[in-house]
Amino acid sequence: MKRVANRLVTTAVYGFTICALNYSLPSFGADVTASPTPDGKETKKIVLPPKPPEPRFKIYGWIEATGFDWGFKVQFMYGSDARYIHSLGMMDLTTNERFQPDFPEVYASVHLPIITAGGLDLKLGKAVTLEGAETIDPRTNVFYSHTYIFNFGIPFNNTGIAGVLHVNKYLDVYAGIDRGVNVTFKDNNSSVAFEGGIGLNLLDGNLTTLAITHVGPENPGDNHDYRFLNDITTTWKINKCLTSITDLNLIYDELLPAWGYGVAQYLTYTVNDWLTLGVRGEIWRDEEGFFVAQFRANNDFIHVERGDPLAPDPSTHGGGKTTYLAITGGVTIKPPLPKPFAGLLIRPEVRYDRALTDSSNSTKPFDQLTDRDQWTFGIDAILEF
Repeated sequence: MKRVANRLVTTAVYGFTICALNYSLPSFGADVTASPTPDGKETKKIVLPPKPPEPRFKIYGWIEATGFDWGFKVQFMYGSDARYIHSLGMMDLTTNERFQPDFPEVYASVHLPIITAGGLDLKLGKAVTLEGAETIDPRTNVFYSHTYIFNFGIPFNNTGIAGVLHVNKYLDVYAGIDRGVNVTFKDNNSSVAFEGGIGLNLLDGNLTTLAITHVGPENPGDNHDYRFLNDITTTWKINKCLTSITDLNLIYDELLPAWGYGVAQYLTYTVNDWLTLGVRGEIWRDEEGFFVAQFRANNDFIHVERGDPLAPDPSTHGGGKTTYLAITGGVTIKPPLPKPFAGLLIRPEVRYDRALTDSSNSTKPFDQLTDRDQWTFGIDAILEF
């Protein structure tokens, strides 16, 4: 670190690696990729072989000062998750292997002391979405597996310009223009999109709500049928041990048209410095069978986003008009580690998924469209340095 013109210039480089195992009853060993589900399983009975370590590195730069500030962020990753979170035109078809490289975030940011006492923050480049209770970065999530909301109800990333106006200590206003859901250099319909909303900070930061909408055309070759992705995430730190997270999701696509909606509720209890208990329940409805799908080949999801034709495959299909129930329970273990390691997270979990459809409209979205439910057992370990 060094001081430049009375400002403290800081650059930090750090990283982490993750390895994981997911086991689904009754069979073990099938090599079938899931739908766009980083680190998880969603729409069928699947088995992922043990994951070799996936390295991820981040570089931050910022200036600590009162008044005008600027900074940047570069995040690189290499692993099996990358094939689902690519943005179009940015390393999306670099390889068709299971393990792929990606830059989840590359942006510059600036803080301007204008309009209000809190000022205005601007960000230019590629960044992860503001929506949802879960993130691409596994360290910020309660569980190893992801919700249907994360996989099908929100974007993964946006590329454009975004601003946050800190109106006062209670209210933030968000607004930005981007190239669309998961789009960077290759736009599948040559249209822009809007993302914006409000953030509330209450009870001295113990109760926060972020309500965000993303609006724009998202279907390949279609610049007039809009998709609306709306999400409200509320985090309430009830006391020093107990935390509640509620994620409400509503999406609509004008093309079919099609609705998707649901809620995920989390409760975590911190037992001590190294042990946290967690439970998550979710119900998510794909009203027309439009949003939930699985893909056999590593790059099939990217090809669908781009509008490329896919070769027929019985393992590539949707889940049908289905209401999905998912219940997950697990623990997070943080054993102490010596330097130079920054930390270790170990997260075993058990999960139950079921299609809540009546006998007149029975769908079986799991195990190659043969089962209405599935049990899965997962564990991951994240080593930070």
